[in-house]
Amino acid sequence: MNELIPLVIAALVAVAVIVVLAGNRDRPSATAPPAAQSVKMTVHGNSALAGGYIDGGQVRFYTPTPVQLLRERLQALAPGVALVDCSQNGLALTEALRGGPVRMDNPALGGTRGTCEALAAIWQRERPAWAYVALLEVEPLFWADYDPGALMARLDELGRAALEHGVRLVLQGPIRFALDGPTVSDARVRMLVQASSLARQWAQAHGVPWVELGEVPFNPAEDVCPDGLHPTMAMHLRYADARARQLAAVLGAPTWPTVGAHDV
Repeated sequence: MNELIPLVIAALVAVAVIVVLAGNRDRPSATAPPAAQSVKMTVHGNSALAGGYIDGGQVRFYTPTPVQLLRERLQALAPGVALVDCSQNGLALTEALRGGPVRMDNPALGGTRGTCEALAAIWQRERPAWAYVALLEVEPLFWADYDPGALMARLDELGRAALEHGVRLVLQGPIRFALDGPTVSDARVRMLVQASSLARQWAQAHGVPWVELGEVPFNPAEDVCPDGLHPTMAMHLRYADARARQLAAVLGAPTWPTVGAHDV
């Protein structure tokens, strides 16, 4: 009888080990990587992100929109990032900061009227960790009273609002436009280039990440809508690729393979 006691003890120990292992099977491993946490990012832009264009004098929108394209690509790189689309046709930085009326009386912007919610109010409601701001184009291209000297003051105002609401900024440079196009003059495009340079200097001085779209392949004869201003869907796809790669780098995700014009 005494000889059986060690065998019984060994059997009980084996059963206990099996039970423990089975119980741990459904528990997260101490060495497993932590689950990705959701990071909210509001997206603020004009038609380059809202997806508007003019067709037969009417404002139409691409489906999917540029923000939807960006969301799809970014999810492949940073699954925890939740984009909140706050883009709006014709929106300018000054208007987004102040809220209220949006100037869209220019035919290139749809010739309509609109209003917008101020960035601070959006951030107060949404509580994002990040804000992607792509609002440089409209004022240099279309506002007769555009003042290059006021741009830095607007950017300082943007920075203060973000700091007050605990939001980290990402600034995007302008999309590409055809020179001597039917909608905007060379002089206006040069003003936009200057505005982009000033904004990039401001971003670098304040440690704000910058998304550059100036190197995205662009053929003015093929990549601009018949309205002479807005990108085609093929161009929007390239912009979405560039935005996603650069945002992924900002957020610490791995890089994404380059997609060229031949892939769209």
